[in-house]
Amino acid sequence: MISPAMATLISIAPGFIEKKIRNGCKVRILLPNPDDEQALHAWRHLNKAAIIESRIRDTLRTLGGIIQTSGTNTNCQVKLSDVFSPFSMFAVDLHNNLGTMVVEYHCYKTPGDLRPHIFLTAKDDLIWFTHYRDQFDLAWSEVKTSENNEWMLKYVS
Repeated sequence: MISPAMATLISIAPGFIEKKIRNGCKVRILLPNPDDEQALHAWRHLNKAAIIESRIRDTLRTLGGIIQTSGTNTNCQVKLSDVFSPFSMFAVDLHNNLGTMVVEYHCYKTPGDLRPHIFLTAKDDLIWFTHYRDQFDLAWSEVKTSENNEWMLKYVS
């Protein structure tokens, strides 16, 4: 998952992510760093509302609570990126031939419900599925790993 647009789902329906983590699913979440001015600059100009930082912080607090109550932080990894992504994605089984994803394009001052969304499956859309999967994996690999979810110390009270 990338971006505050898709991350809002975590704050709205935390039970979904919590259930996945408890059932042993591995979850990777990549969000813009809410404390990095350059990372947020493009977000502020793309969105009508200047609430990106608070959405990211709310999501981090929700995730921290989920990780703390689930008793495991090995199934849920969160990284904060200093790079803008032109899309958000929510994906399941990225490295499996049954994988699925929803990709949301970030458009200039367009609300989330009016942005283009595409649904891809590894089975039916292998070329584009692989492209977006590789984009996520590349962005994930380039962000410094936060040992023991250090971000939780800052954003979870």
